[in-house]
Amino acid sequence: MKNVLIILTLLIAPLLKAQEKESKLQNKTFSAYVGTGCEEVEIADSCAGFTTYLVLQFKEKTVSLIEKNISTCKKETIMLNFNYKWELTKDNILKIYSKPEDLRYSSFEGLTIEIKEGKIIGRKKTTQNDKLIKYQFIAS
Repeated sequence: MKNVLIILTLLIAPLLKAQEKESKLQNKTFSAYVGTGCEEVEIADSCAGFTTYLVLQFKEKTVSLIEKNISTCKKETIMLNFNYKWELTKDNILKIYSKPEDLRYSSFEGLTIEIKEGKIIGRKKTTQNDKLIKYQFIAS
């Protein structure tokens, strides 16, 4: 009987740790800097520049994936906003049950998100030269 309890404890402990980490994400928002750009305009416009961010808004069972641009004049434009079910695997990988066609051509396309050393890190390979891009999501 004692051996059975030890084995059950060893099997359940990793699941409880993953559940604990999931609860730390719930009702929190994290964002990551992607890059900057400039809209091509005919007449000079000081608001043509923008910064792109990826945002993760966690609820108990869903996560909102948001891609937004903030112009140099502080105007915010939501480029993408989808809600999906999520879970944290035992390997600390954030599994998001998304539809690939929803994320096509966005910065979320092909992105793998994990919790590593207490940080939320997103990684993906570029399509041009297979270079690895890394995003760090920070609580906002």
